[in-house]
Amino acid sequence: MTAVPTHRAPLRLICRTVLPLRIVGTVRGAPLGDVDAFSFVQTHDGSTFLSVRVVSFPHACTDVVSMVQRNTFHQTSYGIDLNISNQSGEVAPGTYPVNVTYPSEMPIGDVRVNAAFVHNDPQCVQQSIFASSGTIQLDEVTASRIGGSFDLFIGEPPLGRLRGSFAAPSCDAFATVTTFPDAGAGACLP
Repeated sequence: MTAVPTHRAPLRLICRTVLPLRIVGTVRGAPLGDVDAFSFVQTHDGSTFLSVRVVSFPHACTDVVSMVQRNTFHQTSYGIDLNISNQSGEVAPGTYPVNVTYPSEMPIGDVRVNAAFVHNDPQCVQQSIFASSGTIQLDEVTASRIGGSFDLFIGEPPLGRLRGSFAAPSCDAFATVTTFPDAGAGACLP
């Protein structure tokens, strides 16, 4: 497997993240390093969807929005998606055990929690490996950021364990971003 580059570039103030985040652990034997993150919350008819996206490059919010708009993606980039939804109310600080381990699973109850290790291969084809177990801890949920930590076992059987903490600034633009009509077929960048 190709080594995943570690990015240590300073972060733009627009992302409001002070330091890079660090993920401890491996997936398929590959260590992960410094990352950046963003978050967003969507509400609809009394339900709430909260997401923290951790990515392997700096300027997470602005760069991901730009990539979606231009239909352009990075080879061998990776990240972690942390998602919590509550069908009957808000998502408040607390500890949430993973209860959705594959996309079509529908657990009993109003709160659904999933996490996935997401990576692009050298052709920019996105692959997701869902967490088979673990927890997401939310310490802070505000309009400007979501903070907490995670401890996840990725894949079934587990291909690795990932642990880390995050202070993910809000990126409301991601929740509504669409691809520009003239973006073309897309590009795969190194």
